[in-house]
Amino acid sequence: MTTSCRLLFTALILATLATADPLTITFSGMGSGMVGDHAFNFDAFTFTFETDTSLIEKPDCCTRAFSTPAGTPATFSIDGIGSGMFMGDQAVFANPSPTELAVGVWHADSNYWLDLSGTPSMGYDFSTGNERVPAASAVAFRSSFPTSMGSLSLDSLSDVTFTAIVDDVPEPASVMLLGSGLIILCLALRRRGARRQKA
Repeated sequence: MTTSCRLLFTALILATLATADPLTITFSGMGSGMVGDHAFNFDAFTFTFETDTSLIEKPDCCTRAFSTPAGTPATFSIDGIGSGMFMGDQAVFANPSPTELAVGVWHADSNYWLDLSGTPSMGYDFSTGNERVPAASAVAFRSSFPTSMGSLSLDSLSDVTFTAIVDDVPEPASVMLLGSGLIILCLALRRRGARRQKA
């Protein structure tokens, strides 16, 4: 087998073994606060966190809660300010309970920064839920996160919506079918190369 065919085969096996699905978590709404030296006042904002379902963990503090890992890659966009990246220990938590779904952003396994209480959702799970949850109430806490544009703090929030979307990756059977085709192609190319060398 040629080196390129071996590499393709290895990549295929790794892709088949992977069980994680990409997970995008978004908070959007109106807010007031500061980014670096720039104040914003009831401007539209979006915070977007990118992770995958295999990284969801149970924090020490809460038996029913879910959390993304500390330092979950995240970006923000605020009208009139611009866009940037979070640079700290930011993470997203969800605490499903029989009476409410509390979700938010926190300093991982530590103090809250943004907290939303929304529609009751006892069975909510980051790893499977594709839900858009309007918050019944939204609370901003007086702490901050480092970002590429300076320290980001929130003073107040309104009309906040939380969304978690799991993007399904191809099933292992589909990946194996594709891999089988690639292996056959590699073998055919190898035979063709061997025939040319004999001629």
